[in-house]
Amino acid sequence: MKATFLTIFLFVCFSGFSQIDDFQKEIIDFLDINGTREQYSIAFYETFPILERNFKDREIPEEAWEELKNDEETQIDAAVSQLTFAYRKYFTREDIAKMYQFYSSKVGQKVVAERPLTEKENTELQDYLKSDVSKKFEKSRKELSKDTEKISAEWRKDLMGTKIKQLVKGGYFTTQQQ
Repeated sequence: MKATFLTIFLFVCFSGFSQIDDFQKEIIDFLDINGTREQYSIAFYETFPILERNFKDREIPEEAWEELKNDEETQIDAAVSQLTFAYRKYFTREDIAKMYQFYSSKVGQKVVAERPLTEKENTELQDYLKSDVSKKFEKSRKELSKDTEKISAEWRKDLMGTKIKQLVKGGYFTTQQQ
């Protein structure tokens, strides 16, 4: 009896985790097409001029700076993964699916790229903006922005710390240097 109960309990638990993982993957897919990944790529590369300026007296070779950039995808993946928690807070799987559907369309991609729309495409955009999911997004925008700003600030702080640790490990940042 206990074994049957335990088996059922574990099945229910792991089924729940699977659904969470699937939902997170769907949010990641949405964030990958709505321009979020590109924004974090820009933020990733904006870190290096700050580091270079702060450590200009350390005689760090160009090869070291280039090596620090090798984990771009890993760092962006970490940011996007954290952002899923903010989106999960405000949107259902159905909401994310609808937003994904729009942003993966030709019109959605033109909106992300800030390219001009034809009259027909503008009508499609207006239809989306009138949709329930778009209205829900607008209603949640302020709180979602607060959450994503916190996540972004923490990610940037962690990224900067990671890069400084890599410089220390490479021997470029020691306490004896001024």
